[in-house]
Formats: sequence, structure tokens, C-alpha cells
Amino acid sequence: MRTQYVRYPLHPRLLALVLGVVALALSACGLTERFSTSPASFDRNNAQRQAWEALGITSYRSIIEVERYNERRRVEVLVQNGDVVRVTLRYWNDETGDWDPPQELTGQRAEPYTVPGLFGMVGGELAGQQRTVAVRYDDQYAFPVLIRLGNVHEQDGTVLPDTEVTVRVLEFEPIR
Repeated sequence: MRTQYVRYPLHPRLLALVLGVVALALSACGLTERFSTSPASFDRNNAQRQAWEALGITSYRSIIEVERYNERRRVEVLVQNGDVVRVTLRYWNDETGDWDPPQELTGQRAEPYTVPGLFGMVGGELAGQQRTVAVRYDDQYAFPVLIRLGNVHEQDGTVLPDTEVTVRVLEFEPIR
């Protein structure tokens, strides 16, 4: 026997109320906190970088996800004694609903995915002054764990659509 589902349309005001209650409940539980950001500044970025450097972590493994309007990628980074040992990149494939096979990254292509590279990304975007930059720093390790880059603004004020980027550190593990 097959179950049939009946759809009941929600009145727009009721839908807005339901979504508002869900958002309020999530924020009250602290679940949205890990996705929140604050406007970035040079002073804060530099202070956080100093706090990170004071920890003396030179070996770590991390997984970083980068989202743009038309692509999603995951980068796994292995750093030992301050040197990038291995970086693999995987793109999300909408057709298969899975990640494509990993590709190795080397040299300068790997740098933005290191912790110093994340600090550099925030500082570089602030210096370029072409988009808004918002960031959330990790409470324990002090590095950027969520970076939101707004749409690019040309010097004449024109906004380039679909240029927003979100960078998330999904995993971070210091290696002793």
C-alpha cells in the first residue's frame, strides 16, 4: 500500500511566524552562534593573529569549505613544522550528490588554506576595500573559522552579483 501526502499551503503570515519562532529557538539554544560573524577590522585580525602565534601550533590538520554561488569545495590541509605537507581539493558534484575525487594542490595554490593564509585572506580583503568582510574567530585557537565576503563593488559603485564567498573551517586538529 502506498502512502499519499496532501500538501496544505501555509498562509504567508503563518509561515513567517513559524520561521521566526524556529530562528528564535535556535538562537536561544546557541545553535546559530557558530554561524555568526562580526565586521572584520585590521586591529582585531592582527590581535587574533598574535594570539594564534602565541599558541606555537606549527603542525595541524584542517578541513576548510569554500562556498560560492555556483560551486562548493573542500580543502584538506596538513601542515607540519610550519610547512605545507599536503593539500587536497575536492569539488561538490550536484549531479552525483557527492564530492569529486581529490586533487593535490601545491605551492601558492595551497597557501590560502593554511591558518596564516586565512588571516591573510581577511587582511587582504580589508585592504582591497572592494567588499564587506565579516569574520568569526575560534575561541580556543584564535584563527578565523568563518569568513563571509560580500559581493565585490567596483570603484564606480557597481556591484558584481554572485561574487559572495563563505569560507568555513569545518575541522581543525593540532598535531603534536
